[in-house]
Amino acid sequence: MKWKKLNISGENVNPIDQFSGDKIYIDATIFLKYLLGSDDPRVNEKTEDFFQRLADKEFEGIISVLVVDEIVFNYIGALMKIRENLHIADVMRDSPEKIKKYCDDAGEIIDWIASFSKLKVVPVPERTIGTFVDVMRMGLFPRDAIHVATMKELKINDIASYDDDFDLVPDIVRWG
Repeated sequence: MKWKKLNISGENVNPIDQFSGDKIYIDATIFLKYLLGSDDPRVNEKTEDFFQRLADKEFEGIISVLVVDEIVFNYIGALMKIRENLHIADVMRDSPEKIKKYCDDAGEIIDWIASFSKLKVVPVPERTIGTFVDVMRMGLFPRDAIHVATMKELKINDIASYDDDFDLVPDIVRWG
């Protein structure tokens, strides 16, 4: 069953654990909720269910290299905050040596991503450079606009995301 996108408030987002299509673009927020958890046990449960279904090959997941970058950057940032009470932006500017301590963590995330046989990592298509600014006009930040432009180029209409900014795009359906 295909769910209709109901509004931009995020209140009626399509439940991610009920996605039944063949292919879905997966935003970094889904990975990060799985890796870092949520205060909401229901979010944790439906996110775990989504990844189990991806592992069971019920559908194909698509991510761009930008999603990989977002996952690793934000995950390392969270680990820095937890382990050392540091903000990643300060570390990047003031102490690049500290980042080296997190390379093993980054490698583990990459290995985990690669473990999903039905998860495809795609490059950002070159043509999106000419179209993502038009998507920004809908109110999205550049990175999210590049994700949408990539989806359009790949003819994907479904996105798994906890970011309700994607609700601003009328021709995609958000699952979260």
